[in-house]
Amino acid sequence: MAESYVEVPPDSTGKKLRTQKRTVNGNEVHEEVVQLVHAGVLYDARQMRLLTATDVLTVNNLLNPHPVTATALDIRLLTASDIVSAIKSGTWNIDNLLNPHPVKTLHDLCNYKTARFDGNASADIVPLVSGKVIKVHGYILGAQGTVTATMRSGSGGADLSVEHKLSDREGYVGFFAPYPAYHFKTGVGASLYMYLSQSTTVTCTVIYSDADTS
Repeated sequence: MAESYVEVPPDSTGKKLRTQKRTVNGNEVHEEVVQLVHAGVLYDARQMRLLTATDVLTVNNLLNPHPVTATALDIRLLTASDIVSAIKSGTWNIDNLLNPHPVKTLHDLCNYKTARFDGNASADIVPLVSGKVIKVHGYILGAQGTVTATMRSGSGGADLSVEHKLSDREGYVGFFAPYPAYHFKTGVGASLYMYLSQSTTVTCTVIYSDADTS
C-alpha cells in the first residue's frame, strides 16, 4: 500500500494535539502520538521485544503458576503434530490465526485399559509390563464369602490397596481417578497382584494404564 498524506488548515489557537515530526518521502509530516492504557496502567510499546535466554515467563494455569525460561518455551506457530495440555476436561481450540488445532486434556490422551479378576486364590490381575508401572485409576471389588483382599505390587511386593475385609456379598468401589491422578501404582516392571487371605471367590474389575515409567 502506497503512503500518502493529507493537509490540514494552518495552526490555530484551539486544543493542541500531540504529534511527532519526521520526514517521509521528502515530506515533513506530523504523526499522532497514541498511548496504550489498561485499567489506568500505561504500556510502553518500546518494551515489546524478542525473548532472550535470560527472560523468565510465568505461565498461569489458574491453579498453579509455573516459571518457564525462554529457552524452554518454544514460541512458534502450532502444527498438527503438537500436543497441548489443558486442565479442564473437554475440547478447546488454540487459534494461531492461521491454523487452529484441537486441544486434548491429559485424561483424553491416556490409553485406559480394563482387567478382570475372578477366582478364589491369589494371582495376578494385570501381568507385568517391562520398564513400566501399572497405575490403577478405579476398581470394583466383591466377595462371595469372608475374605481379606489386598492388591499388591507383584506377588511378593508391598501392599498397594488397603486390606479389604469383606463378608459374603460385600464389596468396595474405588472411584474413577482420571489421569494423571490414580489410586496407587506398582513398582517398575511389577504385576498388579491380588492377594486373598483364604479360598473365597472374589471378583474385581480394574481400570488401569501402563504407559508410564514412574
